[in-house]
Amino acid sequence: MTTPLLSYGQAGKPVAGLAVLTGRVSGATTDSVVVSLRENLLEPAEKLFRTRLSSKGEFRLAVPVSGPTKADLVYGDDVAPLFLDPGTDMDVRFRGSDMAGTLKFKANDVPTGLATKLRNGANLTDEQRHRQQAANANNYLVEADAQFVENDGFQVLPDNIQLYEAPFLSFLEYRRKHEFEFLEDHAARQSFTQDFYNYAHAEVVYAYANDKLTFQDLREQVVNTEGRLKMAPDYYSFLREPDLLNEPRSCPACSCTSAVACARPWRRSMPYRTCPPTCWWAKTAPFSISGPSA
Repeated sequence: MTTPLLSYGQAGKPVAGLAVLTGRVSGATTDSVVVSLRENLLEPAEKLFRTRLSSKGEFRLAVPVSGPTKADLVYGDDVAPLFLDPGTDMDVRFRGSDMAGTLKFKANDVPTGLATKLRNGANLTDEQRHRQQAANANNYLVEADAQFVENDGFQVLPDNIQLYEAPFLSFLEYRRKHEFEFLEDHAARQSFTQDFYNYAHAEVVYAYANDKLTFQDLREQVVNTEGRLKMAPDYYSFLREPDLLNEPRSCPACSCTSAVACARPWRRSMPYRTCPPTCWWAKTAPFSISGPSA
């Protein structure tokens, strides 16, 4: 079966096709770049797309994708997260000796100077806007990885697993608050696709729930000088919350269904001032329900 070519449907939305990565490795330490992805989580093996570097360290990869998908950029022993979808077309650059610390994404064929005006849609075609959103998304993943994943202070292991129940829950709440603030700050300054925003938000929600769920068992394995912790009777009650992983996508205050479009004006003017105390958006947002003083 042949791979469908990139095409755009109504409103310029890509419907099927390719994610294209072109770029250059400075001071190459190995001869190839790989993109690894698993579009179907039930597939036993990942799909690998490999290309050799030219004598100048340049490369081009065209990855068939049927929709938005998480992937990995692999160079030697280094791995960086990617978010790809049909219409992604990015320039990728990094140093061979330090991919994690130097990785940068830039939209291909987007006129210089217009990227900063993207949220106003200034003079960009639908294709250019989508390319810039893809570059924004992948730069966000690089920054979030450095801020939270590579920072032991935000990870369960090796130190925070030593905590008891109450301080561990405080740690999870602290991390989640900062992760949401980080996401909302970037979403307010840049443009993301709704698919990517939903994905990035779900990553925060899932990490919180997963670490809370596995804490008791993991601590018993790691802290072998103590017995298994006895948790509070309601510790696992969060698993019964209907919106644990499937959060509502509209706000009762304004009926907006887009978190990206809705969060920006709230953040800049009157955050959740009209939201009731039961509003999911208000409860999970990194700003006050009451909003700024008049």
